[in-house]
Amino acid sequence: MRLPLWLLAGMMLIIVVLGAGSSAQGILNSKPSTTTSDPVIGYPFTISPATIDEVKPAVAYDPLRREYLVVWQNVRSVTDDIYAQRISDQGKLLSWFFVAEGNSPEFAFNPKNNTYLIVYDKWVSTDYDVYARRVDFTGPLGSEFPIAFNLNETEHSPAVAYNTHPNYDEFLVVWENIPPPPTTINRVEGQRVAGTAGGGDAGGETIASRLPIAQNSDYNIDPDIAYNLNMNEFLVVFTRQPGGGGNYDVFGRRITANGVLLAEASIDSSGNDQYNPSVAAYRLNQTTPYLVVFNDKWNDTAGDVRGYMVNQQGQPVLLVNIAQTSGQREFDPTISENETWGGYLVSWVQGPSGNTDIFGMQVSNTGSTNPEFDLTKYGSISTVCDRGQPDIAVGISTALGSWQDSCGSAGGVDIVGRMIGYRVFLPLMMR
Repeated sequence: MRLPLWLLAGMMLIIVVLGAGSSAQGILNSKPSTTTSDPVIGYPFTISPATIDEVKPAVAYDPLRREYLVVWQNVRSVTDDIYAQRISDQGKLLSWFFVAEGNSPEFAFNPKNNTYLIVYDKWVSTDYDVYARRVDFTGPLGSEFPIAFNLNETEHSPAVAYNTHPNYDEFLVVWENIPPPPTTINRVEGQRVAGTAGGGDAGGETIASRLPIAQNSDYNIDPDIAYNLNMNEFLVVFTRQPGGGGNYDVFGRRITANGVLLAEASIDSSGNDQYNPSVAAYRLNQTTPYLVVFNDKWNDTAGDVRGYMVNQQGQPVLLVNIAQTSGQREFDPTISENETWGGYLVSWVQGPSGNTDIFGMQVSNTGSTNPEFDLTKYGSISTVCDRGQPDIAVGISTALGSWQDSCGSAGGVDIVGRMIGYRVFLPLMMR
């Protein structure tokens, strides 16, 4: 029987991941055993051990240099700021650098010029605005620049995705907008940003005008975004609560590469509350190219994590139950995808109040799941550790999960990470 080349490549990747521990250095030495249900590699390691509190990490992967970048917010007495740490795909800490003053960083990688765009909110004069800064592995490139800065409007909690189509070189940034009082609604807006400095309109940074993604009489919050190369469009997901009160629901809206707003769709508006969505796109699945995960209080009031496979029209198709242990608080999901191994990696916070861990689960691009695993297992032996705000990125041969951890090595809240050796989802039939 002659195996196809794609299957041979997948089998070789399994061999590489299984053998990573024998030759890697640092945290990969003496790694815990790796199984289908427990794919963690090595032990949790501190990414930033400063004595101040460090929170809200975000992770992205550079496939050209085969390394991760983790950015986070430092909580300071006057003005918070953002730092970044490079990490090899074997878990070795490389260099770190200052990014900017600001809060709640998110970012995306541009493979066309090997740079990142980091977006964040910051207090300017009377309200919060959304800013951005380009960086590469050496540090910041040029000055920061504003993206959303309307006077007396609070613009915060940005998210960003990059358009990888060969005819485009741009990002789409989305954020939550709170109009000035007495308005009691929240909006989700967006802005196209040039992939290369000065590549926007009139030699600037932005392209065209703002996009009114969700503007009605409701509360529209918690935006996230993914880009799908196969369809050359974005899917923006967000939480909506009716302006008159009621349950929280998850909605989505597709946006073309040229900034045309397509139909809005309800992803989950069933009973109880659904909120805090995160989305990733898998272009090779043309039937259901998106997976949207979110908090859901359908099973018990403590909360669960569920998701939906979403089709090309932005409609939910297949429900995926990810974390639903009765009585356990399961919340704050985040998601990453990678075509090399055929699926998604989801992480979330789980546990009773004040004693939470970070869990993970592999989900195939068609919605099948592997057993959940404890990403923080073998961490601190403290009986009470408040771990939260996870983020995750999948690389070529490993993945990196990161979170804020009250049991970090320096006291207070530190940024901690752990490598993951995922498995390739193999088909049941071979030709």
